[in-house]
Amino acid sequence: MHEETPFITAIQAEAAPDITYLVYADWLDEHGHADRAEYVRLCVELPKLWAKFRAERVLDPYVEQIATAQIRMRELRATFSPDWVKQVSRAKYGPEW
Repeated sequence: MHEETPFITAIQAEAAPDITYLVYADWLDEHGHADRAEYVRLCVELPKLWAKFRAERVLDPYVEQIATAQIRMRELRATFSPDWVKQVSRAKYGPEW
């Protein structure tokens, strides 16, 4: 989809802010790609959950939320092109986990 190119380019910029991902997720929703929008939003949410877990060192509720997010991302990722996943995944929490 050539219409997505500006979003992908912005996301691939070093240290793209969360808002870049969220605007792309909204655009995906508006264009009938709710599953991909969910994946992109999880790319934003998961690092935040990890940061909270590390900062607070509290198992509940973060461990369950992290596990749920990771499982859902794996389910979604299985339905997408590996190239697209690589383009939108944040390096630290990318397709390798």
